[in-house]
Amino acid sequence: MATADPNSPCYVILAALSLDDTGEFALAEAARLAQARGLEEPHLVHVVSESDSAASDQELVSLDARLRSAPGAIEHRVHQLQAALGVPPRVIAHIRAGDPVRSIVQTSVDIAADLLIVGSHRRSGLQRWMLGSTAEQLLREARCPVLVAFPKNYAGLEKSETIEPPCPDCMIARQKSHAAQYWCERHSHGYAPPHVYE
Repeated sequence: MATADPNSPCYVILAALSLDDTGEFALAEAARLAQARGLEEPHLVHVVSESDSAASDQELVSLDARLRSAPGAIEHRVHQLQAALGVPPRVIAHIRAGDPVRSIVQTSVDIAADLLIVGSHRRSGLQRWMLGSTAEQLLREARCPVLVAFPKNYAGLEKSETIEPPCPDCMIARQKSHAAQYWCERHSHGYAPPHVYE
């Protein structure tokens, strides 16, 4: 089984780019991480989904047309993000036809990706069951870490009321036990009020 060289200085990011807002989530997160790590060439993969094996001539023509238009659509998305966020100027795009999950996993294998990024709407329940979830399938089938990207949104949530200073007794308990014990006698009981450390 082939594995990425852990001593390689190159960290390879692959973003799965669908041509909807989930693709934009993945692309934006790939750009942000590439900038943070000083990478010049994040990879993108866009999969043009094929119909079933009994596809009609009309569906095959449609597939061919979608394959021809894919590079322009990807380039447009990348330029939009470059203008908005200052994405690294060079992006390597891979275009495949076939099953999205299989194609994305195969691309990650081909380039020895260290991280796969996929966007999601965070669908749940019946909607996810009916529509399927590429992100969920990739979490099961990918051979590298998967980051599921969606917009940051803390609407309706509140910050903690207080940030307490570290409990001196807890700090002593950790020191004495070499971090085998995290809490002091008082905080190790479930009935004690929780405390939050900054």
